[in-house]
Amino acid sequence: MELRALAILGRQEPVTMSELAGALRAPLSSVTHTVGKLVAKRLVERKRVKQDRRVVLVGFSKRGKEINRFVTEKRLAEGRTMLQALKSRDRTFVVKRLAQMAAETKSPPTQSRPFPKLSDAPRQSSKRPRDTGQIPRGRLRTPQLL
Repeated sequence: MELRALAILGRQEPVTMSELAGALRAPLSSVTHTVGKLVAKRLVERKRVKQDRRVVLVGFSKRGKEINRFVTEKRLAEGRTMLQALKSRDRTFVVKRLAQMAAETKSPPTQSRPFPKLSDAPRQSSKRPRDTGQIPRGRLRTPQLL
């Protein structure tokens, strides 16, 4: 999750903790833990908004910006090298498809909540299930992420 958080910050920073959690599709508590690890590595910084002390912004530290810039430049250079190896017609095709993929990934997710509400969880019976040797069905629901 750390690399994904850094990638998000590389596209847009600073972001609020809530925005980062939404972009990562992860619970705020998990994102708080991840950001804490990135702060300890001196890659990001947390800052409170003066107008509303409850809001925490996350952005690159000076060291984090330098590393992000270096990684971005290296990736772009490698991408250019790969594209230059292609014929002009093939290069145009690949660039168009990459642009299409980038545009589609920027669209808002189809599901606004990555996890079901607690009220959506099935109620557990107070009766003890019979031991049939099989895994009980219907007791747990996994969230639909896609």
